[in-house]
Amino acid sequence: MAGAERSAPILEVRAAGNTISGPAVRYGERGRLRAEWFEPGAFVSRESPLTLDAFHDPAWSIAAEPVLQVEDGPKALEVRATLDDVPLGLPGSGGLHLIRNRTLTGLSVSFHPLKERTEGGVRVIEQAHLVGIGAVPRPEYPGSLIEVRQMEEAWLTASIPYGSPLQCECQGDGLEVVSLDVLSLAEMVAGPGEVLAVAGDFSKVLGSKHRGTLLLEEADDGVRVGLTAQSAAGREVAENAAVAPTYVRPLIDVDASDYTDAEGVRQFQRADVSALLVKPTTNSRGWREANVSYFDYFPEQRPEIRRIPTWL
Repeated sequence: MAGAERSAPILEVRAAGNTISGPAVRYGERGRLRAEWFEPGAFVSRESPLTLDAFHDPAWSIAAEPVLQVEDGPKALEVRATLDDVPLGLPGSGGLHLIRNRTLTGLSVSFHPLKERTEGGVRVIEQAHLVGIGAVPRPEYPGSLIEVRQMEEAWLTASIPYGSPLQCECQGDGLEVVSLDVLSLAEMVAGPGEVLAVAGDFSKVLGSKHRGTLLLEEADDGVRVGLTAQSAAGREVAENAAVAPTYVRPLIDVDASDYTDAEGVRQFQRADVSALLVKPTTNSRGWREANVSYFDYFPEQRPEIRRIPTWL
């Protein structure tokens, strides 16, 4: 027998927008139409190379080893593949498109049974030869509907204001209030130097001006900051911003900057900035709270890297 289907209960389109992963078979799960299930480790042999085919049709192959990775775990046969949306000669285009638009909603296996038994009227497959993996419209097993989850990309946007008294934690000489002139951050924005955004310290880098993951733009009332949250640290910052007010503040090298002190306020005419500090704080006087927005990561919906859709 071939073509028994075990589908992934979760098939995710992950960070890059084209990687799918999930279990093709959950061991011990009974079929919707067929009274059968697989024992753990049942797949004692397999074809080489294995392929992932739309509708189990080898003429419509989506991926093959080594791009297709199949790992046998204690609870499930796990599948992972990074897909190119190569046209399959089907209405609508390639396999990735068919997964995204929900035409293909499950993962399943094709196999040859090698050893089996009957237990309480249920067929138990003890050993099998794995022939291939299929992406199918309707899975055989109840836990095997594919959930195509469109990963959302978080953008953190903020503004560093001009001409306002700002609570500062970075002077190191007891002065706690600063003010930024209109041109004080021009070099940070337009100069050739690198600027990093960090969470707490430089061990948690969130973005880079040179890499395009930290975006800076001059405005009349301040500098607009856009930051992608693609890294683990970035995602943590985005999650924290939903819980507590988060702010983006420049780390200023005072000795390399131009400023005047008057009435307890240090006013910068030119600020030498090596990094932007992104974190929650209770010393938020004058600062504008950062905002987190989410955008679908699929290429046709994702904002261009040089365009921030929502500025504060």
